[in-house]
Order: sequence, then structure tokens, then C-alpha cells
Amino acid sequence: MNRELRSLSASFRAAFSGIRCCICDERNLRIHLSTVLGVMLISRFYAFTALHYAVLTLIFAMVIAVEMLNTAIERVVDLESPSYHRLAKMAKDIAAGATLVCAIAAVVIGVLFFCDIDGIRRLLDFMRERTVLFLSCAAGYCLLAFSFIFLPGSRR
Repeated sequence: MNRELRSLSASFRAAFSGIRCCICDERNLRIHLSTVLGVMLISRFYAFTALHYAVLTLIFAMVIAVEMLNTAIERVVDLESPSYHRLAKMAKDIAAGATLVCAIAAVVIGVLFFCDIDGIRRLLDFMRERTVLFLSCAAGYCLLAFSFIFLPGSRR
């Protein structure tokens, strides 16, 4: 039993190491994560149900997981085929295309969820009533997202 627990623990450590590696090395993943934070902040102005948040969580997980799989495929292809090969390029392009398909689906679902007139009205009312607070939060988010996305991984 003890060996099984160590094996399970090692599996989780490897998985978390892979997540950390992708966050540090992959700008696109950092863009996705920054977008998740922005969407969650804006969602507070909408009367979302638990089902809405469940769908958003699934969509976030789908896009991030496919981005990570895309990264894994690119790394394996680069390892196996360091010089240009037409099939290697196709494999990498197809993996990137899968990420794009998921990201487009996420945008479509986001538009469907966030094109709610009551939610938009609540957001605009907040912006009008608390302009300085809203602009401060927006600027802070933009600065944080920009730093997270574009600072090199070695500085994180």
C-alpha cells in the first residue's frame, strides 16, 4: 500500500511539474490563463447560475488542456524531427488547429453568455457609478496580465 501511495504521489508531482513547465514556457497558455481571470472578474456582474459557472469551468479546462497537449505534441515532434519535415510540420499545425477550434468554441460560448442585456447594464452602471474604482481595477488587471504574459519565464 505504501508503494502505491508513493507512486500516486509521484504521478501528481509529475502532473504539477508539467503544468508549471507550461505556465513558465508557453506564452499562449499564459494568455489563456489571463483571459480566464478577466472572464471570471466580469462574470460577477451577471446573474450566472451554478450551471453557467460549470460550463465556463469546463470550457476553461478544455482550452487549457488542449493547449497543453499542443505543447506536448510540439515538444515530441521537435525531439524526434529537429530538422524540417513536412509531416512534422503537419502534426504541429494540426495540434495548433485543435487549440484554435477549442478557443473559437470558448469565444462563441462566451458571447452567448455575456450578451445578456441585464448583465451589460449592471456592468455599465458600475462603470458609471464607480468610474475611478473601475478604471483602477481595469488598469491593474491589464498590468498584471501584461506582466504575466510577456515577462520571460526565468523572471517568474
